[in-house]
Amino acid sequence: MLPDIVNRNYYPKVGITATQGTITLRIASEAETEEECHRIMEPTAKLIYEKLGDLIFGEGDDRLQDVVCRKLNANKKTLAVVEAGTHGHLAEALSLSPYSNQEGIPTCFAGGIVLPPKQPVTVEEMVRRGRRLFNVDYLLLIGAYPPGEPDRERNEKVFVALIDNTKPDPAPILLFEEYPFVGHPDLIDDLYVKRALNLLRKI
Repeated sequence: MLPDIVNRNYYPKVGITATQGTITLRIASEAETEEECHRIMEPTAKLIYEKLGDLIFGEGDDRLQDVVCRKLNANKKTLAVVEAGTHGHLAEALSLSPYSNQEGIPTCFAGGIVLPPKQPVTVEEMVRRGRRLFNVDYLLLIGAYPPGEPDRERNEKVFVALIDNTKPDPAPILLFEEYPFVGHPDLIDDLYVKRALNLLRKI
């Protein structure tokens, strides 16, 4: 999507790295003042936004969970999670965001439930468990992983769902996606946490 921008001869220079399911682009320029550097970099930043659109979730030190928590806080919405495959990493990511843990300020994240990672579970069962413990606006769900290691050949999928918890049963599913169960075993949890947070970002 950005073949020319990451070319070595392009100026200002654009570096690209991928870490735990997040791609980072860094724009660098040289000039006599900071303002001049920003002026040089601005057209490239604009082009990146034009090419990547809503794939971009933030700038600087923004993490996906921070962006999501800020958005929920701004809209005065609350969230709990019910996760099976991801071993509690979704709840951990949200709880470690400074925007879900501000002393004396009501914040978005109420907590989470962690289910066995390989035990099949339905959306309805996850919603029942979440509603039993949490009185929140949204429930964010990650389904169980299939047995065995991630394998593209088996064409197995894991679901991520966002539930409107303010409505009576059956709770409306606001967003639902199924993703292939593929990826390095050491990174698969991070990948699904990012997918769940990115789905939530769409509300």
